[in-house]
Parts: sequence; C-alpha cells; structure tokens
Amino acid sequence: MKVMKTGFAALLAICAIGRAPVRAEDNARDIIQRSISKDFVNWTLAKEYTYLIRDQDKEMDKSGKVKKTESSVEEVIHLYGEPFTRLIEKDGKPLSDKDAHKEDEKLAKFTAKREHETGQEREKRLAEREKRRAKEREFLKEVIDAYDLKLIGEEKVDGHDAYVIAAEPRPGYRAKTGDAKYFSKIRGKVWIEKAEYQWVKVEAETIDTISFGLVLFRLYKGAHLQFEQARVNDEVWLPRRIHVEAAGRVGLVLRGAIVNDTLFENYRKFQTDSRMISASELK
Repeated sequence: MKVMKTGFAALLAICAIGRAPVRAEDNARDIIQRSISKDFVNWTLAKEYTYLIRDQDKEMDKSGKVKKTESSVEEVIHLYGEPFTRLIEKDGKPLSDKDAHKEDEKLAKFTAKREHETGQEREKRLAEREKRRAKEREFLKEVIDAYDLKLIGEEKVDGHDAYVIAAEPRPGYRAKTGDAKYFSKIRGKVWIEKAEYQWVKVEAETIDTISFGLVLFRLYKGAHLQFEQARVNDEVWLPRRIHVEAAGRVGLVLRGAIVNDTLFENYRKFQTDSRMISASELK
C-alpha cells in the first residue's frame, strides 16, 4: 500500500494550493500567491514537530460492501536532525514480536549510519536533505499559471472566515517541473483562511487517469480527495486529515473502490538537540 499512499500524498500536496472584487480572477490569483508563500513558512516550521499518523484503508466490492480493512498507527519523531517514522500499531493491535523486531532493526540501522558522523558530515547530510525537500516544493510555484482561478465566495470553516476559490486546469498548460504535470488532471476548490491566508480545506477531483512511477500505481478518473489543516501551537498550520475515495490499480492488480482516511494527531514540539540512540528508548 506504500505506493498508493505516496500517490495520494502527491495528489493532495498538488491539490492543496489553491471584498466584492471588481476583477475576481486577479484577487483569486493574489490570494493563491499569498497562500503559497504561507505554505513555505509552514513547511519550514513543520520540521520542529513530531506527530502520529493514523491511517485506515477500506477496499469495497462492486456492491459497496467493505471487503477488506487495514489500519496502522505510525509515530514520526526526529533523530539526528531528520524525521524517523516507526510503526507502533497494526490493525488496531500492538505490534507482534516479529513486527516489533523489524522496527527495532530499522531504528538500529538508522542510528548506526548517523551516530558516528562528524559535525561536517552531519552538516553536509542535512544541507543535502534540505535541498531535496526544497526541490520537492518547486512545483507549487506553477499553480498560478497552471490553473484558471476564480473567487466564488466566502464561507466559515471550523470557525475561520475563508475565501472559496475554484481551480480549473488551464488548457494547453505545459508543466515546467515533474509533479506539476498532474495539475492538468485535477480540478479543485480551496478554502483559504482570510486572516493568515492559510489553507483550511481542499476538495478535489481527478478528471483523467493519473499514473505514478512506472505505472506501479494508477488512479482513475473521478477520484475524490479532501484535505484539511488546523492551526497548531498558535504558530503553524499543519495537516489534520486526508480523505480519498477512488478506484485504482496497484501494479497489475485492479482494486475496487478504495476509501482511505489519514489523521494527523498529537503534534508536539521536539528539542532540537535531542538524540535517540537505542530501540528501547522508543518503548
């Protein structure tokens, strides 16, 4: 399911962009531009938080009956200056001894590569990581040109006054960066909080089939995606929920309707100088 989750994450990152104006189009573009700038601020501050990811996948048959359910809880912590994700629960139960051992081995390998590095090596590693992360966000800058944007109203969402902007793919637009190629296959609606220009909610729909990787994962036309954010610690807006309803294919296997819910919980600020060097310290 990891390929599928990676695909969903990419889609939602793409979708989440998004006063009685005389020219609503110009105002919509300005609002979106400001929101993109805020996204980069959030992206920077997010590195200071650990959190839990509660994920549930339901596979439905043709009649809409649940055929299979899988769930997991993962904890994202920070070690040696970068995030480390460990599985702590599977299908509503604590990990088996076998799975727990795998997680301990994963941590041991992670720490072994970093605990003896010099300060110069650590600085180089983190600089390269930041460079990769920044490159991954470059596609957001194309939103303004890739979409026809229209301010269609204002609504209150979770107690926040928000602009509502519709985004339709602009015919003929050619992507300049890799992930921006998906823009032409997604339409959406974005709720942007008026006071801080932060994304509160996104609803999107695929209007064509989207393939990820070497067609390892394919998401068909008509998939519905929702994304929500919330203010954390009175300083940053971070993901709260991702919801996907879709039909797709993983490898050569055609999947029925898939409902995926991902919740982000228990955000906590971590100490930048903290280090975790053994699996037992995670228990």
